Amino acid sequence: MDYHLTAILFNMHSAIECFTFALNALGNSVYVKGFWDITNKQELRQIGATKILEADPVYHKTSKDGFKKYFPRTQKLWRSNEDMLTIIRENHDVSKHRETIFRGGESRNDPPRGFFESLGVTYKSYGFMFLPMAETFLTTNPMEPRLGKKPSHLEDEILLEEIAYKFCYFINKTVVVAMKEALANIKPKVKELRQQSVSQTASEESQQPES
Repeated sequence: MDYHLTAILFNMHSAIECFTFALNALGNSVYVKGFWDITNKQELRQIGATKILEADPVYHKTSKDGFKKYFPRTQKLWRSNEDMLTIIRENHDVSKHRETIFRGGESRNDPPRGFFESLGVTYKSYGFMFLPMAETFLTTNPMEPRLGKKPSHLEDEILLEEIAYKFCYFINKTVVVAMKEALANIKPKVKELRQQSVSQTASEESQQPES
């Protein structure tokens, strides 16, 4: 279960970061000061999933103003989902380095046809160990030290299935909103790719070290 939870959260967090890098690169092409410089090694390291937010909740630093200027609706969408983004980021971090984030849940007694066969097991032998989950609870406040952590109330429990549903809607909405804003606000000076001259290409290749 921990393997699958870690994989799910890794891919969620990766999708968020990929969007951040993509929008930062688009913005940087027309407004250098408002975004992190994609040609600067040090600034590239500062780009993270929270950078679209107006204020970075991780390092408590004010974000660049480019996202607010060129992607205001995208930024508003991300800020309205900040709680979900924090849950994904924190559980992802903990699952990589600290401990399990699986708190329990309820398994299904009606697995899909062929489910156990796809795993190479049979229900009669070890199937009970591989029952698919109907509800999966994640650790609440995973960044807090285990020592002294108070029991959580049922209404505070985090259900993976709800997070997955919200994330799917969020990421699809981000695609639509960000695309519209990019088309409307990003006006690059160069409208098409320019082909390198043969002499320039040959010169660059001659400078490459021999393998």
